[in-house]
Amino acid sequence: MCNPVLAIGAASVAVSAYGAMQQGRAARQSSEADAQQAAIYAAEARDEAQQEADDIRKGGRIVASASRAAFAGSRVRLDVGGTPDVVEKQIVEDSEEDAAMSILSGERRARSARAQAELSRSAARNATRSAFLSASGTALGAGLAYNRWASARQRAEIDSGRVY
Repeated sequence: MCNPVLAIGAASVAVSAYGAMQQGRAARQSSEADAQQAAIYAAEARDEAQQEADDIRKGGRIVASASRAAFAGSRVRLDVGGTPDVVEKQIVEDSEEDAAMSILSGERRARSARAQAELSRSAARNATRSAFLSASGTALGAGLAYNRWASARQRAEIDSGRVY
C-alpha cells in the first residue's frame, strides 16, 4: 500500500530537482548567449579599429598631397628636399601614429570583450554544475529525511511491540 505522504514528498523532491535543473539550463543558455555576443563585439571592435586606421592613413596621404600641392603652388622647389619634405614626413608620421593608436584601442576593446566572453562561458559551466549539485542535494536531503522517518517509525513499532 502506498503512503500518500511519501508519494507527495517524492513528487515534491522530483519537482524541486527538475526546477533546479531547468533554472541551471536557463542560466547556462543566457551565459552562452552573452559569451557569443561578447565574441561578436570583439571581432567588430577589431574590424572597426582597422577601418579607422585605414581611414586615418588615407586622410594623411590626402593632407600630405595637399601640402605638396600648396608648396608647388607657392613656387617652392620640391626636388631639393627641405621644408616640403619635412612637412610631408611629419604628416605621414603623425597619421601612422594615429592609425597605430586606433588599432591599439580596438585591440584593447577586443581583448576586454574576449575576456568577458570567457567569463560568460565560465558562468555557463558554473550554472550547470550548480544546478546539478542543487538537484542532487535535494534528492539526497529527501533520502536522508526518509531514512530518519523510516528509522523512527521502526523504533516506534519496536517500542510498541508491533514488530512483525
